[in-house]
Amino acid sequence: EIIPITHQNARELKTFEGYKRTMGILPCHLGMTIRGIRIDKDRKEKLSVEFVDTANECSRKIEAEVGQSFNLNSATDKAKLLYGYLGLEIQLQRGTRKPTTDKNALNKLKRKYNGKTEGEIVSWILDYQKFAKLASTYAEMKLDSDGRIRTSYSLVSTWRMNSSSSPFGGWTKEEREGGNLQNIPVRSEEGRMIRQLFIPDEGKVFLAFDRRQAEAMCVAWESQDQEKIKLFLSGGDVHWANAKLIFGIPYEIPYNPKALWTDNVTKEAHTLKEYRDIGKTIVHAGNYGMGPYKLQEVLALQGFIFEFRECKIFLETHKIKNPYLLSWQRDIQAEVSTTRTLISPIGRKREFMGRLDTNLFNAAYAFNPQNTVGELTEITLQRVWENVPECELLMNIHDEGFSQCKEIDLEKCIEKITELSHYPLNIKGRELDIPLDFKWSDKNWGEMIEIKEV
Repeated sequence: EIIPITHQNARELKTFEGYKRTMGILPCHLGMTIRGIRIDKDRKEKLSVEFVDTANECSRKIEAEVGQSFNLNSATDKAKLLYGYLGLEIQLQRGTRKPTTDKNALNKLKRKYNGKTEGEIVSWILDYQKFAKLASTYAEMKLDSDGRIRTSYSLVSTWRMNSSSSPFGGWTKEEREGGNLQNIPVRSEEGRMIRQLFIPDEGKVFLAFDRRQAEAMCVAWESQDQEKIKLFLSGGDVHWANAKLIFGIPYEIPYNPKALWTDNVTKEAHTLKEYRDIGKTIVHAGNYGMGPYKLQEVLALQGFIFEFRECKIFLETHKIKNPYLLSWQRDIQAEVSTTRTLISPIGRKREFMGRLDTNLFNAAYAFNPQNTVGELTEITLQRVWENVPECELLMNIHDEGFSQCKEIDLEKCIEKITELSHYPLNIKGRELDIPLDFKWSDKNWGEMIEIKEV
């Protein structure tokens, strides 16, 4: 009954093409939900016990150190321990200015009291929280009777056209089946251990694919940054190039992920891979108008603890080194202020209603890159679903497609997926066709290997 009205409204709003693309990707997501993915049950049981034991050990260490027990799941008890018993500097929540013991506050205290007993206690609290959450959220995910785990996909937003995943229904946590597979930690060792639970079916290997430095490419084309465009077209690593600019790493130093470097801002040593990861986050933050406080929180979630002053310097350096960025942002502000509307390179229309403030403009900066990459990912998944029967799609993790196939079909699947992924876009008079990167494994999700040449 609602279809005719929906179609009429979409045509009047000139969003009908986007509506059809949104509806067109549902078959592959429903198929992935039905298929599910195989889990190593023995390893899962051992990992669950290991995470629970590690969390309990952290709790016992704190109790032995302070001489009394505290409920580490209670914010009130944590505040009593940190600000009462230990007398640490009180951390205030941004906005409300009330004392807080959230993860960001704990990370700040860990850095402030590094090398002291108080800092070690804060580290134990963080580890307790991490392992307790990993155990309850991932290691104890409820499997179906066939030993597979399934996730329910839904579109986060039609303007980004990206999917989120969640467990299946049930009124209580114990009744829910499956799990949210989108938010498994990526960079930590514990995240890799969880990914090792996911194994291919007998006689199959995993094959993952995603767009190479995709959002950064979109921003370079949108802002008409000729230097960045040349770097992309030559196959260069723009995230490493940006990291060198932000942290003052000499141009001639090659990218060796495990090599150490001490920058002039933090005076701390990090591996070059860590600098690349931090630089990537700073670039996205700067591109989308994020402030120092928010950047500090995002980096803390990734395990990198920096002061507000340092985050402010990072963002200012990024802006200075990328002069085209401010011009691009000003053009978006002018367009949104005048028309309240943006249309992405792929043709998705979005209206920006509400007060013309920083939050609205930040959402506008992110719209074109995130929508373009999200839509390209979903379109590629649906094309693969329809045209490559040898490739069995298993999951959609943010901007990545995850599948399995017979090892004998691996090269064939890569060739077909590469062909189907082509979607040239015209951005500011210049063509952009974002290439794919591939990874594969015959073992598990946690041991994926990059395929260098495609």
